Amino acid sequence: VYPFRIFDLSILPLTLDYPAMLSYQLSEPMKVVTKIYKPGTSPTGPDDPANSLVKRIIGIRPARTQISEYWDGTDFTLARVPDGNYVFKIYGSTVTEAISTLDGSYSLTNPPPLADDIITNNIPVTKGVTLDLCGDFTRETYFAPNPYTGSSGWFKIPMLMNGRTNLRIYNLAGDLVYKKDYGLRGVGENVDGLGRCSVTHTHESCWPKVNSYGRAVAPGVYFAVVRFEASQGTREVCQVVKKILIP
Repeated sequence: VYPFRIFDLSILPLTLDYPAMLSYQLSEPMKVVTKIYKPGTSPTGPDDPANSLVKRIIGIRPARTQISEYWDGTDFTLARVPDGNYVFKIYGSTVTEAISTLDGSYSLTNPPPLADDIITNNIPVTKGVTLDLCGDFTRETYFAPNPYTGSSGWFKIPMLMNGRTNLRIYNLAGDLVYKKDYGLRGVGENVDGLGRCSVTHTHESCWPKVNSYGRAVAPGVYFAVVRFEASQGTREVCQVVKKILIP
């Protein structure tokens, strides 16, 4: 039995035209805290990770009705945050004085009866979304150095929207030489090897002149096919081919 519930969560991302919205319902009237953190934060426990908190919303909310919390994409200084996947946490208690109205903190030595649900999820911020997704993707995707000397070559693949991206490299005969699946990524989570491949070649963005089996490739002309599939909006598919010369 779960008497104190936070349920029926829905998320609308922040865009150029609309604020972000988090909607939910409560099984009982509660003081509810919504905290929004920087992308990549793992908010576990009552304390906020250092330099991670972007915004907080605290208030007493009614039961058995749809509640909507809005965020305009600004931080505590009212400066607008950059695009990305922001982490949020929602928790609440039926004992209003157990949670601080100032910062949403509560004590672990005298824990309040928190709702059984402490919700952690992501909210996308895409207010700067491009109007020419594939055009910008083509212009901002590249490989360096080119011509490719040494073995510290790397890719820059921009994530202009939430979506999946992958890489295929072919030789001049059309044979698949190398492939890499970068998976589902959030906006701003670019594949970027700048300064990362000169010491080690294990970073995801590096291509140290090897095939998929780790064997060195021969000098010649290679074609890198980079594909992106958006997972939001119109779900556009973009593909660009970059020629790489290995002397």
